[in-house]
Amino acid sequence: MAAAVVAVAAVAGCGGSGHVEQRDGTTILIAEASEAGDDALLSGTLRSVGGCLGIEDYVVVWPHGTKVRRGDPLTVKVPGLPWAALGEKARVGGGVLFEAGSKERKDHTVAGVTVPASCVAAGVWMGSSP
Repeated sequence: MAAAVVAVAAVAGCGGSGHVEQRDGTTILIAEASEAGDDALLSGTLRSVGGCLGIEDYVVVWPHGTKVRRGDPLTVKVPGLPWAALGEKARVGGGVLFEAGSKERKDHTVAGVTVPASCVAAGVWMGSSP
């Protein structure tokens, strides 16, 4: 798994910088621009996971270009996909960076953003656009 983490981090390291948004008490992690990414699919309910925006049991480092809309509920749009609100079904391409229950208990920087320790412990999905 360590090799996979290094490979994803290295691939995600090119392009513009990522950014972190805070909306309604939830941290949204949006990756820097990248030409590559895994092509697995994560789908399920959009929700707060460990204080960060995710799907099911994974915090998502959302792909570059993801838009966030304030409001009740918080809503996101991944490039090429429809808007999804908290509690609704959502999906994103990519792959697992950390499994839920990972022994990693510290902040982790990937794709131009720092994933807080509370979110790393929940499990992290490195998103990519479909």
